[in-house]
This record gives sequence, structure tokens and C-alpha cells, in this order.
Amino acid sequence: MEKAVSITLRLALFLLIANIIMLFILEPLSAEFVVTVISAVLMLVLVAVIVIVRAVKDKKERGKEMKKDE
Repeated sequence: MEKAVSITLRLALFLLIANIIMLFILEPLSAEFVVTVISAVLMLVLVAVIVIVRAVKDKKERGKEMKKDE
């Protein structure tokens, strides 16, 4: 599962960077520009969700380990 999250995060970051680069190439307010902005926002949301889920999961695992040590 951790490997799948890592691959998903890498792909989302790659697409986010590609979308940001494309924003400088495309004509503002064209259809392609709007689609690229929407895609960049979705990739940003995906990256944020992955980071939050990973942080929560790590925190839960550390909590379980601390309870075992007690």
C-alpha cells in the first residue's frame, strides 16, 4: 500500500509541475488554459490528500507503538 501511495504522489507531482509549465505556454482564457487550470487544482488537491492521509496514518502507527511499549 505504501508503495502505491508513493507512486501516486510522484505521478501527481509530475502532472502538477507539467500543468504549471503549460500555463505559461497557453493563451489565457482559452479552453486549453481552463482545462489546465482545473487539472492543476485537482492535482494539488490530490497531493494534499495524500500528504494528509500519510501523516494521519503515521501518527496512528506511532500511537500504537507507544501503547505497546508501555
